Amino acid sequence: MSDLWENLDLFIVVAYGKIIPENILNMPKLGSLNIHYSLLPKYRGASPVESAILNGDTETGVTIQKMKYKIDSGPIIAQEKIPISPDEKTPDLRKHLIKIGGELLVKILPDFVDGKIKEIAQNENKATFCKKIKKENGLIDLKDDAIKNYKQIPRLCCVA
Repeated sequence: MSDLWENLDLFIVVAYGKIIPENILNMPKLGSLNIHYSLLPKYRGASPVESAILNGDTETGVTIQKMKYKIDSGPIIAQEKIPISPDEKTPDLRKHLIKIGGELLVKILPDFVDGKIKEIAQNENKATFCKKIKKENGLIDLKDDAIKNYKQIPRLCCVA
């Protein structure tokens, strides 16, 4: 079993949701790549798709980044932007991003393995964070902009 671990070239992580120990991230020769569903450094964390919708963003995308121990903070390997339509719902947007993420990974992987891709450090000053969306996050505070919040709720799930 230890021979297997010593001969790994690359780990690829998608939507894992937990912090992976640094010694595991650094185990493969080329490190670990993460497919993240936002345009990092925006929306680091657990709910980038939902956060883009809740915040009324008109575009989002996929980032492939080299993983570091600090969540979603590693250098950018590749990004692809897409528009968000005003009535797009989270499940549809997520499916679209999953497809784009897989295609982008296939496109860049040969050049990454050959060392032809220049890593781009993220601008820490532009980093934003999003938390895991919980059931209680669906409660509307009438003191806030309740109309805006109410209009966004159906887009977070598959309710029409």
